Amino acid sequence: MIPVQPSEPPAGCTRPAAELPERLREWAALRGRAAEVVALDDGVRLRLPPAAAAEAEDLAERERTCCSFLDIATEVDDESVAVEIRSPDPAHRPIIDILIGTAEPTAG
Repeated sequence: MIPVQPSEPPAGCTRPAAELPERLREWAALRGRAAEVVALDDGVRLRLPPAAAAEAEDLAERERTCCSFLDIATEVDDESVAVEIRSPDPAHRPIIDILIGTAEPTAG
């Protein structure tokens, strides 16, 4: 497993450590708007209201930029916005869980 700490990005992430707390708050806010959170074999899917489309797409794009080892996709239709974060590497699951807020970061 890759250790994930709230004070530093995981290995392979190019985000500056100073930006990590704010990024985690953004993901927590997005998750808070989710009508549904679905665990997938290789990640997680958030289903959000259509009004969250711009926010979800912006956050997903910024996350793709710094964490290219994750597969992050958004799908928008008239009824909802889906955000999927996946990785074929099981070692990345803790990172996905931290982003989505389904797990707590490990203590330092």
